[in-house]
Amino acid sequence: MKRVISYKFFHSNLIVTSELVLSRVLFNILANIDNSSNGSNLDSMTTLETIIIKGLKILLVDDDIGFRNSMAWKLSRKFKVNIREANSGFEALQIVINEDHFDVILLDLIMPDKNGIETFKELRLLGIQSQIHIMSAFETSGEWKTAQALGIPIISKNYNEQELIEILLKGKN
Repeated sequence: MKRVISYKFFHSNLIVTSELVLSRVLFNILANIDNSSNGSNLDSMTTLETIIIKGLKILLVDDDIGFRNSMAWKLSRKFKVNIREANSGFEALQIVINEDHFDVILLDLIMPDKNGIETFKELRLLGIQSQIHIMSAFETSGEWKTAQALGIPIISKNYNEQELIEILLKGKN
């Protein structure tokens, strides 16, 4: 049985065929590269393609399951990033201690056991060098002002998409 899969990526086509022959799977890869642009394909990549090719791994920390599910869905579907979720600062610390590196960590500001500021500080004490941003719907809260005073990157949960794109573009640099 022969299977054929075609991908369009970076203004080029990639065709992958697989076939079972004598108990072995043989793959054939054909790339049709469009060199008609003035620069290389990397020069003509869209912002979305740039984010996708980075293969970002993101830890999303929020106790609000509705927001967390919505944000995780958007990040994984639109930007094709790998998402790991946590519902508290404590759980986020356990994940970071027990798992591989994350390129970006998005923390909710106000959470029950450890707020975003406390979690941010503990992550830095652990030597975590990931890009960390705090998110909150409470832009006038004392916690928001504290995060700003400490120089912690913070954005509103009512963000515009360009803010999110800028965060993702900085990931894995």
